[in-house]
Amino acid sequence: MTHISVIISIYRCEDSILELYERLGKALTEISPEYEIIFVNDASPENDWELIQDICKKDKKVKALNFSRNFGQHYAIAAGLSHAAGEWVVVMDGDLEDTPEDITKLYNQAQTGYDIVYADYKENIKPILIRNFSRLYHKLFNFLANNTEEKGNARFVILNKVVVDNFNKLENRQVHFGPLLHSLGFKDFKLPLDPQKVENKSSYTFTKKLNLAINSIISHSTILLRVSIAIGFFFSLCAFLFGTYVIIQKISGIQVKLGWSSIITSIYFVSGLIMIVAGILGMYIESIIYEVKGTPRYIIKETLNF
Repeated sequence: MTHISVIISIYRCEDSILELYERLGKALTEISPEYEIIFVNDASPENDWELIQDICKKDKKVKALNFSRNFGQHYAIAAGLSHAAGEWVVVMDGDLEDTPEDITKLYNQAQTGYDIVYADYKENIKPILIRNFSRLYHKLFNFLANNTEEKGNARFVILNKVVVDNFNKLENRQVHFGPLLHSLGFKDFKLPLDPQKVENKSSYTFTKKLNLAINSIISHSTILLRVSIAIGFFFSLCAFLFGTYVIIQKISGIQVKLGWSSIITSIYFVSGLIMIVAGILGMYIESIIYEVKGTPRYIIKETLNF
């Protein structure tokens, strides 16, 4: 029986795959000889899959999934979780930013009675713009999702089999690993770790991160809809009060002069708000359509050693 599984989403990790494999083998052997490493190739345009194929031929403990196209890291994680056989499952990045040797620390902490143990990096070595964007996103997400508890790094985490089985039961077509994992409600712990600085350029562009953040918020929170209703009521009330004010002035015989510029400004302002609210509704409708279409989360083109 497999004791521990490691799931690694691979995209543009050609320079780190071999070192990652060797270091993982040494680290996992210290925990248990019964382990498996699952590489999920997210249709990387580099030679990632060729390297993984070579490793799988030499080592049957290494397994691999190859996507038909690029679906995204969160879908790769979901695919790995659905194929993992271990009593404990580790999720980590493939660029060596997450240190393989730290798996032992996560595992030992989990043995003290936790279902989930997150890596909590004490020092953030990423550029200040990325740090600020990440901090803003998490604060905004926690507010919109009514979540006051800060979580650790969901991309480097260890889960027990009960958590994995329940995660696999989720039927969301849009997969956002961290929020979905947090929503399960299992006992968790944040373990302080030192991050490993790597020179590899991240495949996550600002646009990808922004799209992921928007989709994650839309998928896990409906507060924007309630805010839209509140905005509509507020401006309706303002219009009603202003109309009442004009009527009272008219009845009182006071001539009210409204300038063309103020009217045009008001029209553009209210029209802009209407478009914003309509856009928010459109994003929710898009999310609903995506869910009800029933399209597969991902398509696996090829598997190795399963």
